[in-house]
Amino acid sequence: TSEMPLDDADGLTAGQEVVAGFLAPLAISVFVPEVGLEEPVGLAGVVVEVDGQELSTTDKKGRAELRVRSGKRFLRLRHPCFGESARELHDIFVTDQTQNRLEIMADIRLYFYATDPERDEVEEEFVQESCRAVDPTLVWVCGSIDQIPEAALGMEGIVRGVGFDGLEVSSALSSETYTELVICSGRDVEAQMQVHDCCRGYADVTSLRITASRSGFL
Repeated sequence: TSEMPLDDADGLTAGQEVVAGFLAPLAISVFVPEVGLEEPVGLAGVVVEVDGQELSTTDKKGRAELRVRSGKRFLRLRHPCFGESARELHDIFVTDQTQNRLEIMADIRLYFYATDPERDEVEEEFVQESCRAVDPTLVWVCGSIDQIPEAALGMEGIVRGVGFDGLEVSSALSSETYTELVICSGRDVEAQMQVHDCCRGYADVTSLRITASRSGFL
C-alpha cells in the first residue's frame, strides 16, 4: 500500500489495495506585514508543500489555490522571508464540506555581512608601495540569504532596532559569518490579530542601528 496519489498513467495489479478519499479546496494567502495600508500586500513566490509534495506557488497577490485530501495535512511554506527552516504548519484540518482558507503573515528578516573593499590596479599598487593602509569596513544588509555573496565575511559588533509591536530587537554580529535578525515574526502578528482582530503595529526598519568593526579596518 502507498499513501501517494495515483497518476493517470499508473496501472493496478491484482490484490493491490486502493484507498479513495475526498478532495477538498484549500486557499492559501501569504501577506507581508505593512502598516497603514487599506489592503494587505501579497507575497509572491512562496512555494507550498502539502505532506511533503510541492503543489503550488503563490501568485503576485500572494495567493495559491489547491485541492488536497480531506483530513489533517502538514503544510510547509518555503520563501527567503521564512529563512532556511521554512514555515511549517502542523495538523491543518481540511474538509470537503466547506471552503478552507489560510491567511499567513510573512516574517521580516534581514541579513548583515561585510566584504573586503574592492581596489583597482592603481590603488592596489599604491597600497603595496606605501605604508599599511587602513580601509573602511564595508557593511551590507539584504533581505534574502540568496543575496549573500560567497565572499561575505563576518564582523564584530551589534545590530539593534524596533521590532514587532514596538519591542526592541537586537543581535550580536558573528565574527565568522553573516548575521540573521528577525525584526518581525509572522506568527506574532497572527497571534495579535486573533486577539484584537487587527495589528497595532509591526516593525520599524528605519530604526536599525549597526555598530560594527573588523580588525585592521576603520
